[in-house]
Amino acid sequence: PTKPKSRQPDRGPWRRLTYNLQVVEDECYAPTTRPYPGLRALAPERTWYIGSFSKTVSASLRFGYAQSPVGQGEVARLVVQHNYFALPQPLSALCLDLFTSGAARAIRSAVQGEITARLALVVDRLSDFGPKLQPGVPFVWLHLPQGWRASSFARHAEEAGVLLRSADQYALISSRVPHAVRLALPCDVPLAQIEASLASLARLLAKPPSDMAF
Repeated sequence: PTKPKSRQPDRGPWRRLTYNLQVVEDECYAPTTRPYPGLRALAPERTWYIGSFSKTVSASLRFGYAQSPVGQGEVARLVVQHNYFALPQPLSALCLDLFTSGAARAIRSAVQGEITARLALVVDRLSDFGPKLQPGVPFVWLHLPQGWRASSFARHAEEAGVLLRSADQYALISSRVPHAVRLALPCDVPLAQIEASLASLARLLAKPPSDMAF
């Protein structure tokens, strides 16, 4: 007798789950266009989609929003109710108008234009040092050349008038830390000031301290 064919397991990405995990998709820094679907589109039954006007429209608007997984709206409402007292009525009315009128989309497009201009400056001024960036996202990772430590580079940059953070401030405890620093590109800082700051960083990157050179 022949053995019956074994049934092939269902390999669909969301068909069988060992753990009933909830996924948080933080959209605050997501670019307006991307070539791949978001997590919410892939798994709407378990993805919490979170965004903020503070990062995309205006830092003056302390307003965030969340789209709950399918059927979890009441859970989201209770979480908000137990963690926040209330939004001021003028603020909630303003944000609702920005949503419904389309003004939020227009402002976000303008913000993305400002971010694009700043990223172009980074590429122009720091291309020799391989900056790591993503279109539409207002920060850059700089992997430091031989002879620099991230903490020392951040200190020298601050002395030159440029504030940035070393990678260890974003790493988990006991995790491997990239030899890098993170540079933010705020839209409320004039382009001329951004350009001058990048020139200062280029000078530092090109000349590591002699006592730290290998």
